[in-house]
Amino acid sequence: MVMLLIFFMQKLKNLKHILKEWNWKVFGDLKVKIQEAEQNVKATMETSDHNPRDEQALHDLVNTQNELNSRETQYNTMLQKKSRIKWVKEGSANTAFFHSNIKIRQTRNTICELEDENENLISDQKKIADILVDFFEKRFQAQDIEVNEDILDVIQNVITESDQFMLEVIPEADEIKAVVFDMDGDSAPGPDSVSGMFYKACWDIIQQDFINVIQYCWRRRMACLMHKLVSPQQVAYIKGRNIHEQILLASELVNEMKKKRRGGNLSLKLDISQAYDSGAQARRSTISILFVLIEEVLSGGLTKLVETRKLQPMVTRDGIAPTHILFADDIFLFNNCSKRSIENLLNLIETYQNCSGQIINKNKNKNLGIIIHPGRIKSASVCPMVEIMQDYLAVWKGDADVRKFKTISWRRVCTPFCEGGLGIRRLSDSLKNDVRWILGNGEHISVWFDIWTGDCPIIEKIGFTDYVNNNIQMKVKDLLQNNEWVIPTELKNFISLPLPIISGAHDNIIWSGDIKGNFPTTAAVNKVRHKEQKIHWPSHIWKSFLHPGISSNIWKIQQGVFIDDQKKITQGYDTVSMCCVCKQDQEELNLLPLECCWLNPPKNFVLFCCDGAAAGNPGLAGFGVIARDHDCAVIGTVSGGL
Repeated sequence: MVMLLIFFMQKLKNLKHILKEWNWKVFGDLKVKIQEAEQNVKATMETSDHNPRDEQALHDLVNTQNELNSRETQYNTMLQKKSRIKWVKEGSANTAFFHSNIKIRQTRNTICELEDENENLISDQKKIADILVDFFEKRFQAQDIEVNEDILDVIQNVITESDQFMLEVIPEADEIKAVVFDMDGDSAPGPDSVSGMFYKACWDIIQQDFINVIQYCWRRRMACLMHKLVSPQQVAYIKGRNIHEQILLASELVNEMKKKRRGGNLSLKLDISQAYDSGAQARRSTISILFVLIEEVLSGGLTKLVETRKLQPMVTRDGIAPTHILFADDIFLFNNCSKRSIENLLNLIETYQNCSGQIINKNKNKNLGIIIHPGRIKSASVCPMVEIMQDYLAVWKGDADVRKFKTISWRRVCTPFCEGGLGIRRLSDSLKNDVRWILGNGEHISVWFDIWTGDCPIIEKIGFTDYVNNNIQMKVKDLLQNNEWVIPTELKNFISLPLPIISGAHDNIIWSGDIKGNFPTTAAVNKVRHKEQKIHWPSHIWKSFLHPGISSNIWKIQQGVFIDDQKKITQGYDTVSMCCVCKQDQEELNLLPLECCWLNPPKNFVLFCCDGAAAGNPGLAGFGVIARDHDCAVIGTVSGGL
C-alpha cells in the first residue's frame, strides 16, 4: 500500500510538469494572445468592411471574433482562479477586480522583513527563509510528554461494535468516488498540488490507481462519528454544528459578566499553540480531527470539574451551566472567580499541557472576526470591523468623493424599475413621525416624547421647561385617576383635544402609514421615497436573458449618464477612439448607424442583417435577422432559438 501511494504521488508529480508544458503550448501567454486576437479582428473587420458581399471575409471576421472572445474568457477565468474569489458567479468580466485581489494577496503573503529573536530586522530573503525553517523545525519537533492515564478517564465509551466495524471495513469504489466528487473543485490544492477539480475531470483515467491507493477513507468515516465523540461545546470541524450558536452563547455570557455575584466572575480567552510531532503532518484534514479529539480531553476535564463541584460555574439556567466554549484552537472559559475554582482550573490546564504537548499561548490574542462586547454594540466597538471592511473594499478602485464622469441623483436611483430607477430601497428617520400610541392604561407611554395626542410629541410644543425637567419620567397613566383625565394646569394649553378614550387595556403602538396599523416595509419605502412618472422602457431592458452589462448601459443611456469616448476626452482622459463603423476620429453616442456609414443595397436587392448569441458552449443560443430594401427600410424580421 505504501509503494502504491509513492507511485501514485510520483505520477502526479510527473504529470504536473507535462501539464505545465501543455498549458504553455496550448494557451501560452494569454495577454499576448489577446493582443494578437485583437489585431486579427481589426484586420478582418477592415477587410469585411471594404468587401461587404464577400462571404469568406465575413466568415473570417466571425472566426477571429470568436477567437478573441475565447481568449478573453480564458484570461478572466484564470484571474478568477488565481484570486480565489468564489462569490462572483455571473455578470461582466471582472479582470481588474480579480487582478487587484491577486496583487493584494501576493503582497500580504510576501514577507519583506522579519524580526529575529534578538530583535534584529532581517530583509535578506535567504536569511528570512533560514529563520522560518529553523523556527518551524523547533516548533514541530517531537516532544517528551508525561503519560497520565487519569486525565483520559473523562473520555466516555461511545463507539459501538457496529461503529468499529464501519471504521475497519474496506470502502467500495462507489464510496471512494462519492467522497472525491463531494470535494470542492475550486478549493485550494492540497500537498499533492492538485485541486479537487482535477480528480473529478480525470476520474475515468486515474480512478483505478486512485482506488488502489485509497483502500480506506478514514476521514470521511470518522466524520459521521464525530457527533458521538465530541461534546457540544466544540463546533469546529464538526459537520452539522453551527458556530453562530456558540457565538451567541458567548455574547450572552459576556453580558452576564457585569452582574455582581459572590466570588466574582471570571472570563478567560485561551489560545492553543499546536505543538505536534512533525511526522503527523500528513494531511491537514486528519490533523483537524486529531486536534479536536485531543481538545475533547480538556473539554471533558472541565465538565468533570463542574460535576464534582471543583469548578463553580458563573451562571446556571434551567440546570444548564455553560463553562467553556471551544472555537478550534481558541477557548473561552466562564466560571466563578473563587480561589478554589481558579486553582482547580489551573491544575487541569497544566496537566493537559504536560500530557498533550500543546501549549497555552499567553502572548497571543487572535481576532475571531466577531464582536463580543457587553451591553449594546456602540460605534467604537465596531471600528475594527469597519477598518477590515474598508481594506477589503479598497480593491475596488476609485474615490466616491471625486465626480469623475456624469452622475445621477441617489433619490432617482432608489425609485422602482417602472419609474426608471434601480429598485433600491432606503428608509428614513421621518418614518418615526407616523408612530402613534393607542391608549390602554398609559403605563408605557411617555407624556413628553411619544405621540399619543395630536400630531407630534408634546415636547415639541412645550420645550424643556422646569416642569418638564422635574417630571421627565412622567407616563400618561400619571394623568389618570379612576379612568378619568386629570390634566395639570401646566399642560392644558399644550394637549390637543379631544383626549383619547381610556380603554384600560394594554397600550398598543401602531404606524399610521398603514390602514391596519402595521409596518410593512413596502408601504414605508413608498411613503418616503422620491416619486417619478412611470415609463415603459424599463420593462424591456431588465430581462433575465439580457446580460447585466447590456441592461445597465441601456439604462445609463436613457438616464443621460452614459459616457462615450468623446466625453472622456473632453474631461481630460487620454484615450484612443474610433467608430467601428465609419472609422471617424471619435466614438460618439449620437453617431447612429443610419447617420454613420450604411451601405444601401442596390435596387431590387435585399440586405440581411444577422446576429446571434449563445450562453455557454454548448448552451442556450438564439439568432435574429432583419431584412432591408435598397432604402434601408425594414421589410421583415425573424428570430428564434437554436
